[in-house]
Order: sequence, then C-alpha cells, then structure tokens
Amino acid sequence: MEIREIVSKLDNEEKMKYIDSTASEYFRNVYYSKEFSCVLEKLDSKEKLADEEWEYLFEKLYLVTYKATLEEDQLNIMDKINYVINKVCVKVFKKGKLYNESVKMLAFLESVKLEKEINADLIEGLERLEESKNELDLDILLKQHREAVIFRNNQDAFLDSYRDGQTGVMTSDELLYMDCMDRTFIREKELVKEYK
Repeated sequence: MEIREIVSKLDNEEKMKYIDSTASEYFRNVYYSKEFSCVLEKLDSKEKLADEEWEYLFEKLYLVTYKATLEEDQLNIMDKINYVINKVCVKVFKKGKLYNESVKMLAFLESVKLEKEINADLIEGLERLEESKNELDLDILLKQHREAVIFRNNQDAFLDSYRDGQTGVMTSDELLYMDCMDRTFIREKELVKEYK
C-alpha cells in the first residue's frame, strides 16, 4: 500500500487534520469518527464486513502507523555513548542530583527504544490484519493502538517535564510518566502474544 495513494483519497479537511495532528491525535479522531464507529458497531454485532470496510479500516490504521513511525526519535552515536555514561552514573551514584539526572536521561533514551518496538509491533499487526481480515486480529490491533497512544502521551508529558524541570531534581510526575511508559509497553507486548 502506498501512502500517497491513501492520502489522495482523503478529503481536504481530513488531509489537513492528518498533516497537522500527531499520530495519537489522528488515531483518536479516526477512532471516534462516525464512519469508524459504524464499522466497529457492525463488528460488535458479529456482522461480516464488506471488502470496502476492511479496506477503510486498514487504510486508517496504516495512516496512523505511518505517522507514528515518522514521529520516532532517532538515536545517534552520541546518544548511545550518553546511554553508557548514564548507566555507569546510576550504578556508581545511588542518590543525588547526578543520579536523578542520569535516571531521567536513561528513561528518555529507553523510551525511544520502546517506541520503536511498539511501532514495529503495530506494523506487524497491520500486515497480519491485511492478510487475515480477521475480527480478532482487528480487536488486538486496536487495543495495541490504544496502548501506543497512552505510551506516546506519557512519553510526551515526560519529555515536557524533563525539559522544563530543574536539573537534577526528580519530580513525582516524572516518576509517574516513567512508570506509565513501562507498564504500557508491557501491556502492549502482552497483546502481541494474543495473535494466533
């Protein structure tokens, strides 16, 4: 499937929404749209979906997944060196400002890796769905997307707090965001195991 082909099918208003929103925002817009809800209601009532409906679902989820992969941060060699240095600092210093700053930096770098893994799972789930057109696969993939939204929202909140926060100080909000990212990642991985 070609992204340009899918985007060309969108009307101007939705095209602008797609361009201007994040992957999480676009997923929420699509998920709660009237057309998407109608298809989900049909699924809930155990009705068979027409080929056009499967294509519609697939295209919308493809757009979300594509956008999510574009939003991924990339780690360079300096980030990898920074990761090792901060790992050492966490082992050597058990508390204090340097320890807190190292933990926060590690959480940021780890979140980038976890985001990539989640996006890879979404791509795999999408490929599986395109092939199977199975309602159970769709249900799992939608749950994965919801977990991905939760992960990205916590990641963004953590990064905002980290950027705006005081150096060397770990806030309760930052701890909460880190914990939420970890738990969301674990839940998403559990969903992957549900595919048959």
